[in-house]
Amino acid sequence: MVSFVRHFFPELPSTQSFLRGWASQAALPEGTLVWTLRQTEGYGRKGTPWYATPGESLTFSFFLRPRCSLDTLTPRAALALYDAIAPYTQKPLFLKWPNDLWCPQGKLAGILTEVVWDSPTPQAFIGIGLNVYQKSFPPGLPAASLSQVGNPPPHLSALLDDFEQAFQRWYEAPDTQARHTFLMRLERKGRFSIQGQTYEGELYEWHPEKGLCLSTPHGKLWVSPGHLHMLWPSS
Repeated sequence: MVSFVRHFFPELPSTQSFLRGWASQAALPEGTLVWTLRQTEGYGRKGTPWYATPGESLTFSFFLRPRCSLDTLTPRAALALYDAIAPYTQKPLFLKWPNDLWCPQGKLAGILTEVVWDSPTPQAFIGIGLNVYQKSFPPGLPAASLSQVGNPPPHLSALLDDFEQAFQRWYEAPDTQARHTFLMRLERKGRFSIQGQTYEGELYEWHPEKGLCLSTPHGKLWVSPGHLHMLWPSS
């Protein structure tokens, strides 16, 4: 079981880049976690900027030496985040492939997993940004906060407690259970991008060797998880 050790900083450019830099200079124990109330240069997949209102978002990153299949790291974090916030809202939640947590009102959270092979065993850095207390967002940003769809706890640290407990459970779960549960909680129907091509279909199987199976009007496609991105769920 991973044991989390928290380090709080009032402000950081990015919890992810800070933790990666720290790990490059010191032998960090697994479970090292950094979090901040003000993240000024947060980023997501492909370097996309992450909008985080100071004091109203939970932004943190943690360090692992994975013992599970690497392709299940983001799903395990997503399942833990889902379990952590579900008690605080009655709204339906769903996961959007590959790394987002949504509700009908918009995107609640994003997850960034980066794996580094600078040692004989991989090092993983998982960063999470969760919208918690925001009352509004910039126009055109398809985002939502936990306050808009539920009743979050009064302190961000309580949500971090909930996440850590949930992640400990999912980190120990078998790969097959993590894949199956993640697939069941996904919004599986929609438009998908596969290496520059767009497909309409439904995800319905995740095989450890074959990859993801996308059922389309023209037949089944097996694709590597890293090559598939959901553009938007079906209406």
